[in-house]
Amino acid sequence: MIKTEDLPREYDWVKLDNFLFNKALDEVINGDENIHFQSPAGCGKSLIIKIVSAMKKNVVVLSTTGTTAIQLSTEGIPAKTIH
Repeated sequence: MIKTEDLPREYDWVKLDNFLFNKALDEVINGDENIHFQSPAGCGKSLIIKIVSAMKKNVVVLSTTGTTAIQLSTEGIPAKTIH
């Protein structure tokens, strides 16, 4: 599991006490497979993408909606839609 001290400095405010959030973050950072996120709004999908993009290189972000791709792209994370 990920610890707060493992996070980039700009994300040291993130609380990692939510087991499912922490497990998902751990799978993306330490796993070696593609990940598909699907959950209701406000669950932290974009936050996980932002943290991982700050911690790893060669991250590819694909979205089914242009809204998400635009939001992430405006924050410096290249994201594209997939159809």
